[in-house]
Amino acid sequence: MSMSQEHFLETALSLPHAERADLAVRLLQSLDTPAREFDLASVIDDVRKITQELFPGKCEFTHEFDPEYPDDRYVVVNVEASGEPKELVELSCRWSEQIRQLSPNLFRNLRLSIMPR
Repeated sequence: MSMSQEHFLETALSLPHAERADLAVRLLQSLDTPAREFDLASVIDDVRKITQELFPGKCEFTHEFDPEYPDDRYVVVNVEASGEPKELVELSCRWSEQIRQLSPNLFRNLRLSIMPR
């Protein structure tokens, strides 16, 4: 769990019961709300910059979907990287956090695929 998630959880748990219930209802409603249309073109430069800083080298974008859930479409950011598995996992976590900071909608619509060199 990231520091921001821990902080959110601590803050939510410190709220009075009625406010926690209201927060829970709003959170559940947001999960039922369909995501806005994903516009990669408006953020591709920022995504590419973040990706290249963490994973210098080859970086390609592909549109994918899960055959079991054809409406679940997303963009895969394919990179090549070398290093120890632990280091690559840490870089992947940093990438995810930086992408989430750009926009919560991005995180839902992007996936990172690391091909070892």
